[in-house]
Amino acid sequence: MTKQKEDLNIRDMYGNQCILSKDDFLSKYNFNENGLSSQEAQEMIAKNGVNQVSQSKPKKWYNYFFDIFRFYLVFNKVIKMIHKKRLNRRLL
Repeated sequence: MTKQKEDLNIRDMYGNQCILSKDDFLSKYNFNENGLSSQEAQEMIAKNGVNQVSQSKPKKWYNYFFDIFRFYLVFNKVIKMIHKKRLNRRLL
């Protein structure tokens, strides 16, 4: 059962972080309002590596063919269903 909008309690969902002042939140989680310093950034890069999303391999030619074929099958099925409904209406 999903909760209604009125039943949601932000404090239950997120704890006390939602009621902390900005300064308290920054100090509690050791955040700096200006972001990382250059030295901190270099240390994070050395520790965790560069924040980079790896590139996915491009699709093979046959994947495009199968995508088109699947689309054709679905499209053809829809057209047949519409045509069948029209025929049924005429017969009634």
